[in-house]
Amino acid sequence: MSRCQQCEREMTTNELGISLRLMGRDGKILLCRECLAARLQVPPETIDKKIEQFKNQGCPLFV
Repeated sequence: MSRCQQCEREMTTNELGISLRLMGRDGKILLCRECLAARLQVPPETIDKKIEQFKNQGCPLFV
């Protein structure tokens, strides 16, 4: 399992997926939901909505 590069918390599959989608698929920057929201200056609920959007589109990075 991957860890957030900022807070070192273990990431869920969906957190890993959204980090790859929003920060680049090369995986150089992996951030958990909270750290990603802070980095992008949006509420964590916005990250949740994007996860659901990509899931509904059938993106294989999300479960």
